[in-house]
Parts: sequence; structure tokens; C-alpha cells
Amino acid sequence: MAFNLFGFTFGRKPDRDEVFSIVAPSSEDGATVISGGGLQGQYVDLDGTVRNETDMIRKYRDMALNAEVELAIDDITNEVITEDAREKTVKLNLDRVNVSDSVKDKARDIKNSLD
Repeated sequence: MAFNLFGFTFGRKPDRDEVFSIVAPSSEDGATVISGGGLQGQYVDLDGTVRNETDMIRKYRDMALNAEVELAIDDITNEVITEDAREKTVKLNLDRVNVSDSVKDKARDIKNSLD
């Protein structure tokens, strides 16, 4: 039997029939809890330790995982690639390709079907 004295409880705790879940409660109102924080960093290779293009591409792809860099890449790409109704955006030039004319015609037909 527990009793209270000056704000303190003496005795045994009552048994609780409540079951506690280890999973966080889901909110039905559509609100989402976002945990802030995180640390991102980039580096510049000033020593020239990059040996080939593959290493550079790998570094650039790692840098593109940063949100600000990804937005900058998207902005640059969208400004560079333009579409004009008067002229086709992509032209297929197979003049220096060493394949038969029938293969070139098939490639042109496929490209024209995509336009």
C-alpha cells in the first residue's frame, strides 16, 4: 500500500496494464517531424592527386549529392540545353560512322520516331 507524504510517494508502485510501444506514434494530421542537423563537406584537390578522369567524375558525383550543388547543376543544365520550335534540338550525324547505310537509315528512323 502506497501513501503520499509531502509530495513523495512511499510504497510499491501500482501495476500498470498499459503496453508501451517501441515505435513512434504516427500522426494522422499529415504533420511530419524532421530531424535537423547533418554535416556536409567538400574538398578541393590542390595537390593534383587525381590520376585520371574516372577519379574526377567520382569526385564530382560525390559533390553532386549535396543539395545546393545539385540545384546549381540543374540550373546550369537547364540554361545550356534549350529547345527551339524552329530547329531540332538534337541532330544525328552518322557521316563518320563505319556501318552500312541500312543501319544508318534505321538509326535515323528511330531518332525521327522519337521527335
